[in-house]
Amino acid sequence: MELIINNSYIYIFLIIIMLFLFSKMSEGKLFEGEEIRVYNNYPVMMKFVPGEKNMPLVVVSPGANSTARIFYGVHEACDPKQFLAYWLSRQGYNLLFLSYPLDVRDQVFEGAYPDFTIKQWGEQIALASEEIIQENNLENKIIVVGWSMAGRVSHALGIAAEKIKLDIDLWIGLAATPPMPGLSAPTIYPKLKKSKDEKGVFMVGDKGYAVFGSGKREAETVAENAMLNGLERDSLIPCEIGRTHYFGDTPINLFNHGWRYRGGEFVKDFSEAVEDSMGYDYAGYPLTANITNNSIEDARHAMTDRYNWGIVITNKISKSYVLPQMRSKKFNDAQWREIREIVRKAPEELSIEISGNHFFFLGKKGAEATAVAISELHKRSKDFKSKLGEILGIEVR
Repeated sequence: MELIINNSYIYIFLIIIMLFLFSKMSEGKLFEGEEIRVYNNYPVMMKFVPGEKNMPLVVVSPGANSTARIFYGVHEACDPKQFLAYWLSRQGYNLLFLSYPLDVRDQVFEGAYPDFTIKQWGEQIALASEEIIQENNLENKIIVVGWSMAGRVSHALGIAAEKIKLDIDLWIGLAATPPMPGLSAPTIYPKLKKSKDEKGVFMVGDKGYAVFGSGKREAETVAENAMLNGLERDSLIPCEIGRTHYFGDTPINLFNHGWRYRGGEFVKDFSEAVEDSMGYDYAGYPLTANITNNSIEDARHAMTDRYNWGIVITNKISKSYVLPQMRSKKFNDAQWREIREIVRKAPEELSIEISGNHFFFLGKKGAEATAVAISELHKRSKDFKSKLGEILGIEVR
């Protein structure tokens, strides 16, 4: 009888241990403050950091192959001062970090979502922002910061936000690419199935995501940026931790290269990619600004970002604000000269360059400089809207 009781106790004890270990495994997928919510049937990992009630909500989205953790840091030894979130918080901003569904080694997301599109991404950001604003009684106005590939969602987000009456005060790109197919185009092997690749080409992963070096390239670039900040190579995000917690494989549709996910393969459909991102509809964008770097290792962004976004900025201003007023009002020569000058100078006024590579916002020096630049561009955008609105006789939103 005693043996049966002891065996029963052992059995119950083992069950408790297994349940405890399973709960810890589940908890390991998310770090402090992170949660998964679902919008339109697609999950998003999000982290809200409250700031001052009278300050705007800054919504931050990552680029390709990355979670938003690169903006706030999650690994045990990380120093918060080396990450952008710390410096934005110091300015009092309310912060919302959003990670689209991707395949990360520590299994942030259950299931696979290789068919996720840019339009769905824009809707996800808008709906998540709206919900956080309502839950925390914040002003219905956001500043959006999008790094790298997140530039692709700028128009889709503008349209999604307009539908729910969410005011985007300013969209700011960090070494970001506008949603215009052809600005970057990687090598892709659409029918080659392989889960790991070190050759700098996209392939179809086991879950249908685009595989590109399994985070190796990103981890190495972070290490290089650490050295640019005068730090030890592995001090920001150690390579293996980066490939486990921070980086993963991405839905191919989000790259906007013309490749689409269909039935387990990548197929070329340029027209579908164009319709997904709608980069040609300049009036649909929010007012945009950009921060880029000066690194030869990130040459495309360093050379072209200001002017790629300059196309968006000037056409947004002219189509949304200036041309509609010119159809109903008459401006004298002096006013017309001032309007031309304001519009032509806008791309320079709404652009800032920071030292560093593609991850220039990582490391204390770059993170603090980026936070200051975000605040400065927000100020410049308000001054710009006020000046343009005054001469046009309208409120520029």
